[in-house]
Amino acid sequence: MMKKIHDIFEKKSTKLAIFIVLDIVSIAIAMLATLWIAYSRGSALVEIAKDIIKISPIIVILTLITYGIIGLHTTMWEHASAPEFINILIANIITSYITFTLQGFVGAKIPNKFFFIQCAVMTLTIGATRHFYRTWRRVVNGVDYSRSRRLKDEQYIKSYFNIKGEQKNRTPAKQIRVKIFAVIKYIFDRAVSLSGLIIASPIMIIIAIIIKLDSEGPVFFKQERTGKNGDNFLLYKFRTMVADNDVHNYNTDDQCTRVGEFLRRTSLDELPQLFAIASGKMSFIGPRPWIPDYYDNMDKIQRQRYMVRPGLTGLAQAMGRNDLTIFKKIEYDLIYIKNYSLAQDILIVLWTIRTILSKKGVNAGKSTIHAEIGALKRQKH
Repeated sequence: MMKKIHDIFEKKSTKLAIFIVLDIVSIAIAMLATLWIAYSRGSALVEIAKDIIKISPIIVILTLITYGIIGLHTTMWEHASAPEFINILIANIITSYITFTLQGFVGAKIPNKFFFIQCAVMTLTIGATRHFYRTWRRVVNGVDYSRSRRLKDEQYIKSYFNIKGEQKNRTPAKQIRVKIFAVIKYIFDRAVSLSGLIIASPIMIIIAIIIKLDSEGPVFFKQERTGKNGDNFLLYKFRTMVADNDVHNYNTDDQCTRVGEFLRRTSLDELPQLFAIASGKMSFIGPRPWIPDYYDNMDKIQRQRYMVRPGLTGLAQAMGRNDLTIFKKIEYDLIYIKNYSLAQDILIVLWTIRTILSKKGVNAGKSTIHAEIGALKRQKH
């Protein structure tokens, strides 16, 4: 009997359900605690409480949706880590802002201080609840709960590889700068991508409708890509090809739809990738995520481009997109990791805008992919 119960608790669906239940309980506790902290003394307590009851369903639903998008309802958070706390804080800030904006629709008028206090209390409450849950699981499984799971410095922080395959170590001062930038970049990516999804949602809905009206087929195109450390994930884009276009058939040319040509030219087909950035699979700036065939045919040095999260745009994209050879692209990706910094990311954004406006290297059909994979295969001989 105990084994069956243990097996049930080890299922991913059970763990997901537990996280959701814990978050709902934590939200309720946080709202009550905030009410007590902010209005334990005052005649406005009853009126404020009525407004909070009106707005509470929106808070719960928005929080769960935001947590789902940002990836907080996955089994990866079975172990405590700093990124989890950062993600919780970012999600709560965005949820509080949206709730504050929407409160008028339910006839609530809640003072600003409630949202500030509630955001802080909810972050601490959810973080603490998850910590106690993890501690309980480790005790039950016979793990020494006194041990802390520390985040290890990632390889690109301490060293990098040049195109010749030489490993270069960063100085201690440079390691500190890279680490600080990595934290800032992580927070920026999650916060801005979630905000971007909210702001761009009307545009994305319009694009989806136009795609359906323009041609038959699904709205989104999904494809397996290789991400950080060689792990694969599903990447989503707006569909720009006809429904029966076979991406693996290199004997026929790509067949773009009328809308698809415009979406590719303006890079609007990339908007759904904001979901991948919000969930931590991608970044705004970094080496582009390619299909697994690329990774499978790269040598050890070329695979170093996967030390960091892939990006919506990168140095290779900014310097010419598909006008570059595959080896030049990889070289630029390694240069990006070498010069990992805020200044470089800002320059890449400016260069990318220039490249998009010039329409340089915009065409990347099956023939380009086939030629690049072929070049990688031939290097082994």
